[in-house]
Amino acid sequence: MNMHITWHGLSAVKLQTSSATMLINPFQDSYGITMPKLKVDIAATTNATDDMVNNLARLQGDPQIVENPGEYEINGVFIYGIPASGGRTLYVIEAEGIRVGHPGVSPLSLTDAQLEIFEGVDILLLPLMTDDKKAVSDMISRVEPRIVIPIQYVTPKVTAKLGELDHFMKEMGSKSKTPDKKLVIKAKDLPVENTEVIILEVA
Repeated sequence: MNMHITWHGLSAVKLQTSSATMLINPFQDSYGITMPKLKVDIAATTNATDDMVNNLARLQGDPQIVENPGEYEINGVFIYGIPASGGRTLYVIEAEGIRVGHPGVSPLSLTDAQLEIFEGVDILLLPLMTDDKKAVSDMISRVEPRIVIPIQYVTPKVTAKLGELDHFMKEMGSKSKTPDKKLVIKAKDLPVENTEVIILEVA
């Protein structure tokens, strides 16, 4: 079955599978853009005390909340929460035969042990919170994801100080491309030879 991945700005990402809809890191409205009211089955935050990722109250329905380290299985979605400094949690999510990594922080903030956790993920949701090119390229080289989706970078109206997408694309040796509304992919269709960069527009 397909996995649908939609970016809602900053580090808020929605994963839709045949059995569940999950949202990671809904943000408060104090960063220049508004978090949409979404109905989801699962809601996760990488830091329950950080306004940039903790607007769980905005979500509709009655989602199961994941905000602490541990292993969870909810509606066919497997979630692995790994503890990090400052009360943060890093996530690897597995569904539809696809493994997705969401570190929630700049690669600059990750230890070697934490980077190792993401090795082997198929899709890496990569926060560009800074323009530290070496940290970003080192993480991609270490993890070797099949797809990288940049998130948490400067977009129109966002007031937070973040990295620039153009800087990242130059570092990757990729040309600017038209953003997609969402990524829809099956496990069998994941790239095999090289890491592909997918740019999503803010939904």
